[in-house]
Amino acid sequence: MKNLLLIFVVLNGLLISSSTKSQVFISEDFDKDQLKGGTTYVLMNDPEAPASQPFIAIYKKYWTLSPIDFIRYDEIINYMEPNNTFLGLQWYATSSELSGSTHLYLSLWKPEDQNLNKKPRKIADIEVQELAHIEIFPDRHLLINNTDVFKMEYHGEDHLRNWGPGFLKNQLQMLTKYLEIGEERKLYEETSNAEALKELKGQTLYIPEYSLLKWGSFSGTERKRSESELMGKYEYNYKVLSNEDLNEMILNSDQSFYYLVYVKGSTDKFVTVINSGNGEIIYHVYTPASYAVDAKDIKSLLKEIK
Repeated sequence: MKNLLLIFVVLNGLLISSSTKSQVFISEDFDKDQLKGGTTYVLMNDPEAPASQPFIAIYKKYWTLSPIDFIRYDEIINYMEPNNTFLGLQWYATSSELSGSTHLYLSLWKPEDQNLNKKPRKIADIEVQELAHIEIFPDRHLLINNTDVFKMEYHGEDHLRNWGPGFLKNQLQMLTKYLEIGEERKLYEETSNAEALKELKGQTLYIPEYSLLKWGSFSGTERKRSESELMGKYEYNYKVLSNEDLNEMILNSDQSFYYLVYVKGSTDKFVTVINSGNGEIIYHVYTPASYAVDAKDIKSLLKEIK
C-alpha cells in the first residue's frame, strides 16, 4: 500500500503528515527507473545564498541517481511534472491512535499522480508520496518555532545537530546506496556489522560534541555532561569534536574513520556509527521514549565491538 501524505503550508515551507518514522527510511514503493527518468529538485530557502554553496557542491557530487537542480520552496508547483522528485528539509507530523509527534527529515518525495493530471493552485493542495528520508536532529528552538527551518540559511545556523556538508555527504551516500539497490529500510530496523565494529578496537571513535547534551524529558532544557559521564565505560580510543571539525574531517580526511551520530526524533532515540568514507552504517540502534544518548548506549556499543 502506498504511503499517502497530506501536505500543508507552513509559511513558505511544508508540514507533511505521515505514519512512517525511522532515522533512515526507504519506501517499498520506490521506483528507481522513474526517479532516473526525471529531475530531482533540492528545496532551499535561497539557492543563491553563499551559505548554500558548500551544500550545493555536495549534492552535485554525491547525488548520482538523477539530474539535480536547486529551487526555492515556493517554486514547487512550477516543477511538478511526471518523474520529477523533490528533496529537502521537511517537518513530518506522525500520528497513531495513542499519540502524535513531529519529526524533521531530509526527505525525498514525489507528487501523487492526481496532482500531475490536474495541477494544484496552492502548495497546500499538493498530495505527496514519501520515497525516502533521513532524520535530522533539531534543537529546542526549532521544535518550538517549526517554521524557522524554512527561513534560515541552509547551514542551519547552529540549530541542526547532525548537519553540515560532511554529514550531508554521508547522508547522500546512504540514500543513494539503498535507493540504487532497491533496498527497503523498515521502521526500527537495527544494524550491527561485527567485522567493521572490530576495527574500532584499534581506531578512534569520533563523537560529535552535541552528544554530551542531555535533554530534560519534562523541562525540555538541556545540560552539558562531561566526557567521562558519557564515555567513561568505553575501553578504546575516542575523541569528542565540534560539528565544524567533524564536518571538516569527513570531507577532507585522507583515511576513512568511524563516528557516532545521535539523533533525537521527538521521543525516539537513534544511536548510529557511520563510516566517514562511504557513509556505511555499521551500527544502528533505536530506543523509544528516550531523550539522550547515555552510558548504557555506549556500553551496548562496546559489547558489540568486543
